Amino acid sequence: MESDHLFHLNYAITLLKHGKVEQAREQAQKFESLFQALDDEAKQSDEDALKQRTSLLMSLNMDPGMAPPSRPKQQQDDSQAGAGAGGSRK
Repeated sequence: MESDHLFHLNYAITLLKHGKVEQAREQAQKFESLFQALDDEAKQSDEDALKQRTSLLMSLNMDPGMAPPSRPKQQQDDSQAGAGAGGSRK
């Protein structure tokens, strides 16, 4: 469990909900350390985790500025356009 970044994210959120701010901050820092070690693709793979990360860091007055941006809209549109071009894919 120690190397699972999502464990630390969820634990930090739970601690914060129970008013244990300092313990939540410690878990958030562990999460951030593991999260920052991920490659860019892995960081972008879970939109819900990115939203939870930003919300948690803001609640703890930590800098969410290091948060990787969501996939650019143009990139999303391009990937969807490819599926529609030239007929349907099955």
